[in-house]
Amino acid sequence: MNTPETIPLISLNISNGTQSPRALHQSGCGNDLLPLHNTDLYKDEAFKNKVQKIVNDTPDAVNSKDDTGRNVIHFLIENANECDDAVDILSFFIRSNVPLDEPVGKDFLYPVHLAILYNKPAGLSDDRFAVSCINVLLETEADISLAIGRINKDGWTALHYPVQTCNMKIFEALLPFYAEEPGAPNKRVPILNFICTQDCSDTVRQGMLIKIIDRLHKSKNKFAFNHCWNDFTPLKQAVRSKNVFAVETLVAKSYVRLTDEDKSGRTPIFYAAMAGFSYDGDKCLRSLLSRGPNLGILRPGYDLDAIFVKKDKSQKTVFDYARENCHPDAITMLFGTLHPHGSYFKAKMYTYME
Repeated sequence: MNTPETIPLISLNISNGTQSPRALHQSGCGNDLLPLHNTDLYKDEAFKNKVQKIVNDTPDAVNSKDDTGRNVIHFLIENANECDDAVDILSFFIRSNVPLDEPVGKDFLYPVHLAILYNKPAGLSDDRFAVSCINVLLETEADISLAIGRINKDGWTALHYPVQTCNMKIFEALLPFYAEEPGAPNKRVPILNFICTQDCSDTVRQGMLIKIIDRLHKSKNKFAFNHCWNDFTPLKQAVRSKNVFAVETLVAKSYVRLTDEDKSGRTPIFYAAMAGFSYDGDKCLRSLLSRGPNLGILRPGYDLDAIFVKKDKSQKTVFDYARENCHPDAITMLFGTLHPHGSYFKAKMYTYME
């Protein structure tokens, strides 16, 4: 599985609009062989009569797949631009019991994924196509949470796409049905871990993070706050990514455990030191260490020993990593203000710097 820093948008350049996802299926569409895989059929309101005649003549047509594995639902979502009323047509076929639980393509995309990727066809702006498709796709699902939670080859559910592209409207359409249950399939990327790897300097994604945390609180799902994915909890993901807003929000609003060690013997503060003390790194470290704005009240478990004595399995302390990753002046400035007895703290620090 890809790491959070390298996960692509399912190999499609959707976010900047420079490439159409239709390129995924440009070749071998099979329209000559499958009568329902033909956009000319759906260009007027009489399509239902035409479809019914085809189905009467060829009963298997509704469930037939072209040579790329697409059934008629996949085909219609991808070609919505060329249909008279794509949402109405889609609804018609869903009510005809065309399967919705079949993925397509090398990226293992389900219809709900495609509806988000093929958002905004001609004539439908403001995400109405994706939101309308999502509503239609889910209205016949017996278990909506299961439908939202189906994953592509990279472990993304439908909710991961709007988080990645910062699309609040689609995000809000999906979130009420999303469930992150303890013991969820290991292949699924937990949504809280995922958003902590994203840039949360944007106010839209900040709002998403808060909504995800609030939903986890409402469902009393404490497990998700400390769920290890690729060996890292959400807080450690945020610290490693220097995601200041995520660190501050997780520490203030969630059930994260600040002193839990991973298999490397490291607590989150180790990763703050390993990430280096840039401006964002400073703010992450301060959020972890201090309970007050004056940096004079350390959090439980984060005392002098946690910085200067406690070692990970590489036999290094937090301070060792700090010395490797930042200028001595930055260490003096930061650590020298973190203890009520600043002179004692500085003396201890200088002892370790010798």
